[in-house]
Amino acid sequence: MVQEHGVMLRHYAALQARCTAQVDALRAEVEALRAQVTQLRAQVIMRDSALIWEREDRLVHLSAIANRAAVTAVRRCVDPAATMEVAAVPPPPPDAYLQELGQHATNLVICQTGCISHGGYWREHDQCKRLGSTCLLEDPQGFVPTETAKASHAWVMTAASVPAKELP
Repeated sequence: MVQEHGVMLRHYAALQARCTAQVDALRAEVEALRAQVTQLRAQVIMRDSALIWEREDRLVHLSAIANRAAVTAVRRCVDPAATMEVAAVPPPPPDAYLQELGQHATNLVICQTGCISHGGYWREHDQCKRLGSTCLLEDPQGFVPTETAKASHAWVMTAASVPAKELP
């Protein structure tokens, strides 16, 4: 009986050693997976940051293209025999359409701050308490310029993807 007890204790010790080794292996695997998750999160942050920077650069580039198109249109309108440079032309007064776009962009920023960041502070049943109309975030295409602004026919290219107006 003593001999059987000794055999049983040896088997028990071997089983305990094997379980301890498995737990240690699983613990190491969990640590490795946690490190991998951290590394992958860092890669996602780097990728998203690079994407945002690229989009900003692209918007700057597209804006420069729109400005060049406007300068080209002005040059076509100016008498070719005139010696006046386009750079010497005084800047035009603020355009009504551009002002409306600026107001719309400002409203979007306020809506994003008040409604998205602060849990719908200005929003009540998809209605903006500040403007008294449908929430701009619910209906972003709801921005319609006035007839005065439409008549100005300004070249516009914005990040809000409002279509560029054409010169007459």
